[in-house]
Amino acid sequence: MATDRRASLGLKVFEELTIMKHAWGLNIYDVAARNATDVEEISLIDFEQMLVEEADMLEWDKEDLEDRYNNDFELVVD
Repeated sequence: MATDRRASLGLKVFEELTIMKHAWGLNIYDVAARNATDVEEISLIDFEQMLVEEADMLEWDKEDLEDRYNNDFELVVD
C-alpha cells in the first residue's frame, strides 16, 4: 500500500487516501470505465466543424482579452 509514489504525496494526503480506500473499498465508482461506455461517435464533417467553431471561439476570446487590456492600460514607451 505504501508505494514510493504514494509516499511522495506527503503524509497528510497519503493518510487521507488510505482512509478513503478502507472506507469505500470496492464501492469506488470507476469514472474511466463509465466514460468508456459513453463514447459518442460523430462524422468527420461534424468533427471538422467543431474544430472550426472552437478556433473561432478562441480567436473571439483573444480579441476580447486584447480589447479589455488595451482599454484598461496605457502603453508607455521610454
